[in-house]
Amino acid sequence: MRSLAVLALAGSALAGTALQATDIDFRTLPAYTSVTNQFAGVTFSLSGGDSGGDPQIAYYTGWSPASGGLSNTHYGGAYPTANQLVATFSQPVTGVKFIFDNEGYNGGNYYAAFDSSNNLLTSGALDVYDPNNGQFFDLSAYSGISKLIWDNGTGGNYSWTQSLVTLSFNGSAAPEPATWALMIVGIGAVGVSMRRRAKVSRVSFG
Repeated sequence: MRSLAVLALAGSALAGTALQATDIDFRTLPAYTSVTNQFAGVTFSLSGGDSGGDPQIAYYTGWSPASGGLSNTHYGGAYPTANQLVATFSQPVTGVKFIFDNEGYNGGNYYAAFDSSNNLLTSGALDVYDPNNGQFFDLSAYSGISKLIWDNGTGGNYSWTQSLVTLSFNGSAAPEPATWALMIVGIGAVGVSMRRRAKVSRVSFG
């Protein structure tokens, strides 16, 4: 019974592990920095169009409060661009929020969020150019987001530079070492208990 109690306690500790919040401000990185997997829990890439490299921080980062950030090109925000900037999460996340800015007006840009089965959870237009504020998007009503894309759309100017200014999300935190230790002790205790019961059974019916 004691071993089961230890397991139950460890299980509740694992279940109660707080979510790990990640807040990224791409404007803090130097221009032309390639961004792939520097941030825990998410990997950035380019897709379609001129996507033969890694997304880079725009050369115009810092010109104004919401200007620049992670661009959809591997030329530091210069042309030609990829069709999509993609964020792929290592596990489904919640609490997704981001600030986005077009460096001009395309007429067809959009974002889309997908779950682990690639089902569309939500999408919306990105047609905004506001270097003073950018445009804030709150997707915290949607859980289980595994992938986000920012797409150039099908407007007349299909190749257009974008800026992902900030991105925040919540993912499950790794359990504390003490929690893992508690789990190991509990499992070991259950194993010892089962071996003892098996031995008693053999003696009783042997």
